[in-house]
Amino acid sequence: MLSELKPLFIKPALPPEDDPHLERTSRVVQSGMLFSLMGHATIFLLFTYFFELFWLTLVNGISSITFLVLYPVSRMGKHHLALFIASFEGLFFALSITYLAGWESGFYLWLIIQVMLIFVGYRWTWLTKTGLLLLSFGCLIFAVLVLKHTPPYYQIVPYYLEWIYHLNLLNIMFFSVIAIYLFSSTAETAEINLNRAHRRTRELLLNILPSKIADRLEKQSGVIADNFSEASILFSDLVGFTKFSNSRSAEEVVKVLNGIITGFDRIVLSLGLEKIKTIGDGYMVAAGVPEIRKDHATVTIRCAQQMLEFIGNFNQENGTSLQLRIGINSGTVVAGVIGENKFTYDLWGDTVNIAARMESHGLPGKIHISPNTHQLIRESYESESRGVIQVKGKGEMETYFVK
Repeated sequence: MLSELKPLFIKPALPPEDDPHLERTSRVVQSGMLFSLMGHATIFLLFTYFFELFWLTLVNGISSITFLVLYPVSRMGKHHLALFIASFEGLFFALSITYLAGWESGFYLWLIIQVMLIFVGYRWTWLTKTGLLLLSFGCLIFAVLVLKHTPPYYQIVPYYLEWIYHLNLLNIMFFSVIAIYLFSSTAETAEINLNRAHRRTRELLLNILPSKIADRLEKQSGVIADNFSEASILFSDLVGFTKFSNSRSAEEVVKVLNGIITGFDRIVLSLGLEKIKTIGDGYMVAAGVPEIRKDHATVTIRCAQQMLEFIGNFNQENGTSLQLRIGINSGTVVAGVIGENKFTYDLWGDTVNIAARMESHGLPGKIHISPNTHQLIRESYESESRGVIQVKGKGEMETYFVK
């Protein structure tokens, strides 16, 4: 029965990592409970030792015990329960002390704080908030219309009443300042954490997508696809790596492959090209995608030469004998982002397929290029005809090796 009625009064809790208000509410409620406990305990001692007023002492004793219980409850994460009980305690305290000490004592001012507390309970439903709001305003109206004109139960010396009134004002100001500070500092912390998380997300996004595409993905929804009429595609493959990996431990295989791929990444980054993906020990690079550039073919040849030079140096430094086979083709490609959970920026079209064939039909230590790429780089680089070869899916094709 209670479980069925619960949704009417309080909203379901979100996971802590998804709840943007949890930290703020926790700090405000716990601090409020602690300061209320300290305040009531102080007044309790004041009325007990200095005034010896039984009913005032009793009311503050009840309030002190209430907050003594509510503070650990709030520490346990039951913020809304502690706040709900504290709201009723606050109304009881403000009305009873105003009746006992008189209107001039200023204890009715705490009714204003009670109204403010209602908005801290962000998980309360509109029914709960409306009920507490009406109850608080009802108590405030009752205090103004009835208690203000009712003689106090205790006739406290005006001098002491004035001090009590000013202490209430100071306490309310103190509570308000603390609440504002906690809200603002938590909001500032949340904003800093949000910006940090955004930067981290951005960094992770740039690890899998080009910067230009990442910007578009953040700003627009739907399919991201482009057609590039002038681009060059490079495929490379480590010759002998399968044999190498069969005779090495998993840790050593990954360490060697990571060293090679990292070196290739630095070359690609230094030339302003775009790494598309790695497939096992294969490596795919694009020039002219997604940033258009006229020198896409020549800069891809430069990348291939630096990759060959790097693998030679890597072999000398690590005692390996790996070789690199590289194939390049130039032409029109389609580029876009696919996937939902793990984004991938990929390329499609005949240009990509032929570049892959250039690599698979190539020779170790050679840069094997298609006729399209040869036409674009022949004034910048020397090359020699390999002759006519049979290219799978394309038939006969005269290809070239860059010298």
